[in-house]
Amino acid sequence: MRPALNAHQKIPKVSEYAELTLTDGTVLSGYVFVDATARIQDLLNDSAPL
Repeated sequence: MRPALNAHQKIPKVSEYAELTLTDGTVLSGYVFVDATARIQDLLNDSAPL
């Protein structure tokens, strides 16, 4: 069994390529960095500002 993460231990991040199309047709492309345990869908649906 793995020990619980201490406050000083960090969850690794992974980069994922993303393209976002805004309602005005503008396309934003690049990489987003998310926690290895996170889901991109949750990131985009979160109420926190990007």
